[in-house]
Amino acid sequence: MKLNDYAVLGKELKDTFVVDVHTHVGVNNNYQRVGTDADAIVHTMDRLGVDKVLCSNSPGAYSDFHWGNEVAAQAHAKYPDRILALAVGSPHYPDVDWDDYFIRDDRYFGMKAVPFVQGQQPIYHEGLMPMYEYADKHGLAVLFHSWQDSETRDAIKVAKQFPHARFILGHAGYTARDAAVDACKQCENVILETTFSAPTEGDLEWIVGKVGADRVAYGSDLTAFECSHILGTILLSRLTEAEKEQILGLNAKAFLGL
Repeated sequence: MKLNDYAVLGKELKDTFVVDVHTHVGVNNNYQRVGTDADAIVHTMDRLGVDKVLCSNSPGAYSDFHWGNEVAAQAHAKYPDRILALAVGSPHYPDVDWDDYFIRDDRYFGMKAVPFVQGQQPIYHEGLMPMYEYADKHGLAVLFHSWQDSETRDAIKVAKQFPHARFILGHAGYTARDAAVDACKQCENVILETTFSAPTEGDLEWIVGKVGADRVAYGSDLTAFECSHILGTILLSRLTEAEKEQILGLNAKAFLGL
């Protein structure tokens, strides 16, 4: 059965490695929905055939990031082979001892930077430099929220300054697609992800045509959005079977060392 058939028939994906690199656990006041805990996430994964997710926390991004990170860590502890926790940093707290997260605690896989919800701060903020330095030193993955040109251009600056970290450009720039393309062309340590929150026909094909299928990874923004929203976009796209398989999981596997 071809990949698009799974979407048409509403079947769980079989024999295809699938990684969602952009998910959230916990309540988000901006999105009123049920099913935001670890159990609900894994239920959705099982229903669709998603093998692993990279998961940051929602509540901590807007308030107490230490507490929020604990929510993500507990999700990983409950489903260690399925949910990989991302620790959210804050530009307002540059003195975080990241060893507490990645060495002494050892429940986290990577990091996420969302400074736009932390007082409308930029990605290239002096308070986030220690976080990026730690990621660079240890070769960690960092997921950026990139929505506007300024955010995406800042992501390029960070990726160039910290070449040993691996950066996932969330939303592929969204309103800054050209800047996202530039990020891939200028930085080997950047990959784009597919959370086109309001996609139009041809968005995915356009991105792949600009940067290649090997520089794009599947992300959904679960639990803010339903996981199947973007999954169906990929499965029903005009891309080849091999390109779809790359985006669904093989690129994340290679880029992140899964």
